[in-house]
Amino acid sequence: MSATLAEEGWVSKNIYQQVASTMHQLEAAVAVDRAAIVKAQLDLSRVIVRSPVNGYVTNLLAQLGDYA
Repeated sequence: MSATLAEEGWVSKNIYQQVASTMHQLEAAVAVDRAAIVKAQLDLSRVIVRSPVNGYVTNLLAQLGDYA
């Protein structure tokens, strides 16, 4: 539709090219954001830690920043 408007002289080719370029840049940004969302969902799915057995932690002196 926009190409037709440019061909018929309703919009200058310069303006049409600028708008098309901006549109392609925004489509690329959306694709990058979608990929970031998928990666974040994958990372979130890996956060849950489950033990195969029930147990107790003994003789553990935990301090801020320590891992158990």
